[in-house]
Amino acid sequence: MLDTTRMLVVVAVPLTLVLGVDVVAHGAITPGGGFQGGVVLATALHLLYVGGHYQDFSRLRPLGLFEQAEAIGVFSYAVVGAVGLALGGAWLANVVPQGTLTQLVSAGTVVLLNGAVGLAVAGSVVVLLSHFLEQRFLSLPAPLQKHDDGESP
Repeated sequence: MLDTTRMLVVVAVPLTLVLGVDVVAHGAITPGGGFQGGVVLATALHLLYVGGHYQDFSRLRPLGLFEQAEAIGVFSYAVVGAVGLALGGAWLANVVPQGTLTQLVSAGTVVLLNGAVGLAVAGSVVVLLSHFLEQRFLSLPAPLQKHDDGESP
């Protein structure tokens, strides 16, 4: 791996994380939202793979944690929907007070839904791409083994 690639990753990962959180948080008032922001957040983690080795990356990425994050995101979305049903009479009805137009918290439950979707999408994209990478590295041919006499087969 080139040193310039590693340095670029060191700079890009924190910037990508901040961008992902910003896209999720401001999804109600700007183009973007939970899905787009979740993909950006997952991309930040996979940049670590680009700047290193797969073995190091796989140790830094606890798949169980990302599977739980996906489940928590889906469950949170369902809870917000159920609260709307219980209090507002309709699935996903707005039960959060709305603020001033163009402010971050002005969209009622949309901010909560963006957060839930962002968490679910980030977790699922990390898990999905991790399985793709595992399949890729499991399908590589084994390196040539040396015979006892030092000759390759």
